[in-house]
Amino acid sequence: MNEEEFKPFIFDDTIDYRKESDHTIKPSQSYIREYTERIEKGWLTVPKGVKKFNKDWYLSETGDMWHVTDYTIEKERLEEDDWILHLMTKGWFDANTFLPAYFEALKRAKINEVTIIPRY
Repeated sequence: MNEEEFKPFIFDDTIDYRKESDHTIKPSQSYIREYTERIEKGWLTVPKGVKKFNKDWYLSETGDMWHVTDYTIEKERLEEDDWILHLMTKGWFDANTFLPAYFEALKRAKINEVTIIPRY
């Protein structure tokens, strides 16, 4: 792969990512629906003590996070500074559901301060 083919995604402070644009990263609704149905049918089980926080994320009382795709973020790893950058590589990542769940998980884990790297 040459340098011209590789174009990394970089946050642009002038873009409102909450609006629809070519820069918006959204999981396909069928992808989320498929995993939600698997949970509802009991094909994927949610760990004990983990409750649904929003349409994509489940949280434990102590701050562990669990995505409907079975992706887990343990409370011990919440303070890592590159979660947004890392999760942007996942096809299912939706910042609109991750960020509220992430901040609630920090609260439950009693983490009062964290550094977040929003871009390279």
